[in-house]
Amino acid sequence: MGTEWNRNANSFPWNLGAKNGMCIGIVRVPVYCSLGDEAVKAIDAIEYITEHLRNDNESKRRSEIKEQSSKIKDHQFQQRDDWKYVALVIDRILLYTFFAVTSCGTAGIIFSAPHVFDYVNQTEIIENIKAAAEAEKMEAVHGFVF
Repeated sequence: MGTEWNRNANSFPWNLGAKNGMCIGIVRVPVYCSLGDEAVKAIDAIEYITEHLRNDNESKRRSEIKEQSSKIKDHQFQQRDDWKYVALVIDRILLYTFFAVTSCGTAGIIFSAPHVFDYVNQTEIIENIKAAAEAEKMEAVHGFVF
């Protein structure tokens, strides 16, 4: 029995799943010593299938986690886009409100001025100013003579 175990490190009954001298499967106990070669091959095949199913489940779990995180990111991007739209709408409303208040305020100031729409004869006003200046000049000339 000891001679059978010393043939190869990978043929030990407790290392049925060993690859390159390292055990990657379940650690075996020497109970499997009495099993035949076909039983050992069947156990190896079962371990192979089990390992691949385990890896497949892990990859599915990882993909589900990625999918959930991508759904969360998509939801976050959707929320961000919704808030951008809300900000755009509020910005437009405030722009229109500002324009209306500014226009109404300007019109109110212009219409409340007392002489905005009165006709002003500028030539007459200029003539009056010239006459007043001439009168001041004459008084100044007469004032120096004395």
